[in-house]
Amino acid sequence: RRLIQFSLLDITDRKRAQQQRESALEALRDREERLNLIMDATDEGIWTWDVTTSELTFSPSLLHAMGFDKDDDSFNFQWFADHVSRKSVHVFDEGMKAYIEGRSKYYEFQYRIKTRNGQWRWFWARGACTARSEDGVPIKFMGTHRDITAQKQAEKEKEAAQEALRLKSEELERYFTSSLDLLCIADTLGRFLRVNPEWEKVLGYGADELNGRMFLDLVHPDDVKATLEAVSDLSAQKEVLGFENRYRCKNGAYHWIEWRSKSLGNLIYAVARDITARKEAEMALQETNRRLEKATLHANEMARQARQ
Repeated sequence: RRLIQFSLLDITDRKRAQQQRESALEALRDREERLNLIMDATDEGIWTWDVTTSELTFSPSLLHAMGFDKDDDSFNFQWFADHVSRKSVHVFDEGMKAYIEGRSKYYEFQYRIKTRNGQWRWFWARGACTARSEDGVPIKFMGTHRDITAQKQAEKEKEAAQEALRLKSEELERYFTSSLDLLCIADTLGRFLRVNPEWEKVLGYGADELNGRMFLDLVHPDDVKATLEAVSDLSAQKEVLGFENRYRCKNGAYHWIEWRSKSLGNLIYAVARDITARKEAEMALQETNRRLEKATLHANEMARQARQ
């Protein structure tokens, strides 16, 4: 008779641990797949960086944004460093310094890079330390990346539009302050809102004395009715051209003003000229004609009487 000996080993715990490990790996793969789907949907990608080995990895969506094909495995830290714009190099050190000093919650920066297909694109990156050395220095990072080229282009266009608007505003301001015409912005309630310096030369009132003042207070009493009718037309968005009225100067004299006015809503934009000299010349001519006519009539009467 032969005696056979064997032993039994309980591996239940090992099997359970193996199953748990496989379940954990499956859950991890599932989370990674879901995360990649989310990143693809939001135009974001994952990046990791090992400072000690200079190993830099980008997720597929991010590599695609950088111009790399699916099967192209030539991306590495050196390629990245070689293609970053020189004007962007400083942001990496500045972002790291702010993160290490606690001034920023994340290692965050924006940079411009020349992609594999030759295009210059802007990216925004945010990450955090995932491992530190024994002395506490960050040695591994992980974070997200986003292509912000469209955003940067929109910002550039906005800045260009703002600069164009600023230049146009400066041009209009120069015209407003240097024009020899009387320029003003008023409202249909009868208030001066803004006048140019030429008004002081004509009426003697400074801009600070006229701005906010009711212009009817300065209109000659005989011209108030006609002025109100002109303002009524402007309130109805009608253009008023060649309107004339008299304004009282600071010294009490009256000057004749001729207006060209347009309205936009309740605002009146007007260009005016002092025509006092012309009016005085016209009145002098009328007086001369009147006297000449009177003298002619008198002469004719004397001649008629002489013939009798």
